[in-house]
Amino acid sequence: MVLVMLLAGATAQAGDLLCGLSEADVQDVIDHYNMAGTVQDYTPYLAVPFDCGVYGDLCEDLGAARAEQFVCARWEDGLAHLAPEMIDAAAESDYEFYFDAWEAERFPDGIPANDPWFGVAASATCSKTETAASPSGTKKVTVRARTLATGIYNQIKVYTIAYEKSGSGGFRRDSTGSVGIDGYFYSTDAYGVCDQWDPALRTDTDGRVGVREWTIGIGVAIWPDENVEGAGFYYDAGLSATACKTAWWNHC
Repeated sequence: MVLVMLLAGATAQAGDLLCGLSEADVQDVIDHYNMAGTVQDYTPYLAVPFDCGVYGDLCEDLGAARAEQFVCARWEDGLAHLAPEMIDAAAESDYEFYFDAWEAERFPDGIPANDPWFGVAASATCSKTETAASPSGTKKVTVRARTLATGIYNQIKVYTIAYEKSGSGGFRRDSTGSVGIDGYFYSTDAYGVCDQWDPALRTDTDGRVGVREWTIGIGVAIWPDENVEGAGFYYDAGLSATACKTAWWNHC
């Protein structure tokens, strides 16, 4: 994908970086958002060919092709000088859209009951994907804790998805399910917890709800908190599960 954007009245020249970006494009984004670091700090997120290992859980949730589209869209947002809140809103909308598309592509007949997509059974040991099932086996709640980094836009999140068994035998999201997520974000250093955020319980009635921390740019004190824990609820089925994740970055 080649991005051709108008910057300061001139057309940015395509370069050797991912998405057709040039180093001048990256510098423009750094300057506009007053991001820490140099162009070289951000080029690992724009290396060719696209490397899923750089971006956290992005490829796992979206698939490699859509993950690359997601990354390019965030840098395109930056080149357009969108407000940070608009970048976040677009990112979350894209994430949900691409997630649904990837899930539907992988599981056209619904997700098999024992597929690894559901992670592990809810237990006292916290994992990044946990699922609880109803006694009847017709409903499930999955809680997913995830990290993603694109350089310009970085996120740690935890979210709940309600699933119900479909007529084809596989599980699909219950698009009218009443769900909740109770998330907690924190960072640690040598002295203990150095930063934390405990948002209020969030609920929704479309079978999916999440809470996230996000930042524009990278670096210590700029990255989001590196730890997230969350308890998710599927109220219609009386189900709950938890998930947790520690990112590779350090906030403090």
